[in-house]
Amino acid sequence: MAPNLSGKTFLIVEGSLLAGTELADAFGRCGARAHLTANVINAFSLLRRSQFDGAVIDHGLHNEAFDLCLELRDLGIPYISCKAPHRLQKAASLKRDADHAVWRIGDILASRADLDVGYSAIKQPAYESSASVS
Repeated sequence: MAPNLSGKTFLIVEGSLLAGTELADAFGRCGARAHLTANVINAFSLLRRSQFDGAVIDHGLHNEAFDLCLELRDLGIPYISCKAPHRLQKAASLKRDADHAVWRIGDILASRADLDVGYSAIKQPAYESSASVS
């Protein structure tokens, strides 16, 4: 079941791997707005102009996104770092993995008050970072 993210706004930071358009579509199906950016510099610019409820960052950005992740944590914006949906996947896999990423960030938002999560990264078969709470 898809999370209800009506009225929420999310930042998607693409790198070379992440299929941001599919993620934006998945957020839209859950009632959320997604701002898609192709690099970290534009992500910082968006953070200065808009408020976000969460973020999805391309795991392929590695160290390039380190300062962005710190900024998100300081602002109290939960994020996930993932490498799926991957641009080279077939359509059905793209949709499935996009829906999973949206479900995961929705789950983090739902449990955030109980866990006092500052930021999060996830590990699933298609993802490559470990769960952490600051």
